[in-house]
Amino acid sequence: MSQLSSPLERALLLGAKSSAIDSTTELKAILEDRFRVEIFPVEETALTNPNRELERAVQRLNPDVIFIVAPDSLRETTKLLKCLRQAASNIPIIVVLETCEPDQLVELLSAGAADFVTIPLRAPDVLPRAWKWIRPVGNDLRSGQINTAHPGFKKVIGRSPIFLDQLRRIPMIAKCDANVLIAGETGTGKELYARAIHYGSSRVGRPFMPVNCGAIPAELVENELFGHERGAYTSATTLQTGLIEEANGGTLFLDEIDCLPVFAQVKLLRFLQEKEYRPLGSTKIRRADVRIIAASNLNLEEAVANGKVRQDLYYRLNIISLILPPLRERREDIPLLANHFLNRYSTELDKDRRRLL
Repeated sequence: MSQLSSPLERALLLGAKSSAIDSTTELKAILEDRFRVEIFPVEETALTNPNRELERAVQRLNPDVIFIVAPDSLRETTKLLKCLRQAASNIPIIVVLETCEPDQLVELLSAGAADFVTIPLRAPDVLPRAWKWIRPVGNDLRSGQINTAHPGFKKVIGRSPIFLDQLRRIPMIAKCDANVLIAGETGTGKELYARAIHYGSSRVGRPFMPVNCGAIPAELVENELFGHERGAYTSATTLQTGLIEEANGGTLFLDEIDCLPVFAQVKLLRFLQEKEYRPLGSTKIRRADVRIIAASNLNLEEAVANGKVRQDLYYRLNIISLILPPLRERREDIPLLANHFLNRYSTELDKDRRRLL
């Protein structure tokens, strides 16, 4: 996109439909200090493809980012997205939603949305998303490219149809900053998929912090996640930063999320909702920009029913879900994986390389 002569970027808002007027007004108020904002009422479009009126609005403003305050119907929203893709193929489109179901989000991303925000609208949620897509870091996410050459991505090995179906979703999931919940039995490669999502995202230059929630003693979980101030408790002789602060700008991978104690789930939920946390012994609220990818080898819906996992935390994490198949459902990948590990350990143990038939 061409550089602007004006210091203000341009934003085009679509959605002044009767049911979306309030949200469109709120969004305009958030953006107008940093952007030149123009509203294009949805009812003025016939949602034809291509739509000349919409094309003229895009050409006139030449926006850096487009927001859609979603119409009541998912079908109308996806139709509007497809029209916009004809008029604004290289402009990031962010959809404003009242709620966000995983299937709905996947459909919107497939139709061309770059990202989404949910109501109520707040400047700390809206503005970072706009800046991220206007000035992307790392991969060229506008063109849908992903850095498959990265070592972390190459470790995801397989060629079976069920494996490839999930692998094809990674670029789409990576370009959206939503929380991800990965389900799969032990050994299905949940952390490898989490790394691939991170390496394909705009956060690629920032930390990827993996943590096994089941390996942290219950009394230390809060300290590990949020850190502590000096003197927070008897043995706290120095300040300690938590994993959330260390992952700032990047991705925090929470494996075995079902092992997190309920009291820590409450604090994590607060962070997911507000992007705010408070270290132990501190009186100050801190903020961090961290994407959360969680994983479990259990059926989390059953864990919710049994009271092991909070329902509200489950819904916050399960914005996008990824279910990894066990090896018994992708038998054709066994020779590939066997040869991969044979080569790996031959190198590590300084042995002659061999290959399985």
